[in-house]
Amino acid sequence: MSENKEAKKEYPIVGMLKNFLEKTGEVSNEDIGLVIDKLKDELKNKPFRVAIIGQGGVGKTSTIQSIFGVKPGKSNKIRSVEEGTCDIEEKLYDIDDGFRLSIADMPGLKNDITKDKNIYIPLYKEILPNCDLIIYVIDAHAKEIGIDTQILRDIVIPICKDAGKTSNIVIALNKIDTIGQSFPEYKINKEYHWDRTNNKPTETLTKLIEERLMTIYKTLIREKIIGKESIKVVQAPAYSAVYAYNMQGLLLAILESDNGYKFVGTVAQDVMARWSDKKEKK
Repeated sequence: MSENKEAKKEYPIVGMLKNFLEKTGEVSNEDIGLVIDKLKDELKNKPFRVAIIGQGGVGKTSTIQSIFGVKPGKSNKIRSVEEGTCDIEEKLYDIDDGFRLSIADMPGLKNDITKDKNIYIPLYKEILPNCDLIIYVIDAHAKEIGIDTQILRDIVIPICKDAGKTSNIVIALNKIDTIGQSFPEYKINKEYHWDRTNNKPTETLTKLIEERLMTIYKTLIREKIIGKESIKVVQAPAYSAVYAYNMQGLLLAILESDNGYKFVGTVAQDVMARWSDKKEKK
């Protein structure tokens, strides 16, 4: 019974590769079988490693839950480095059909120079080069992102450049749904609120979001965080994790990473179905 169930389930990327190899007519069935077996082994036995970085309250947990479909408590902790009130935890999640996800929740830097130098930055240097994906979450509603640009420019990007992993960085601009709260009109004008019925920004809020994002992108370009020799604009999507809004933009950014196909070509379709369910309930 379980064997039949397993046989019916196949990751989209496996079928795509199999069809491609068969159409070439240059690869034997035996070699195709070997390639497919190796791909399946790669997908199921090597966790998709993610490092998530960001200051407190930016929505790291909700981002992980929305994009990967994981739930709090449904994990096996495989490493923990504790110093005071800040932890670096690497958790292993068993996702659908044997797909495994490893998430390293990195602490925000620039809070304690001594700990940064002696503990956290060395761990960043150890962990980031071995990740398939590095998500740096920024609160798009925040008035200032100076600390975030410093961490990206001076620590995260140099570490990734040295390891040849710049394309694995995603700058996730979360909480666009709260941008209207910065204005006094928010208390009296519903146009400054998120349209929960249709799960999208109102016309007024859309303009405010566009203005705020323009400011953020200009800052990231000025600091040479986004540019030809650094991170592409597509790697800096704006979204709302709470409302599962524009998660497709985040998914596209993941696809831009070197090993993003492992997620996009496997369990992403099931996760996107959950986004649709969530939108219908709003």
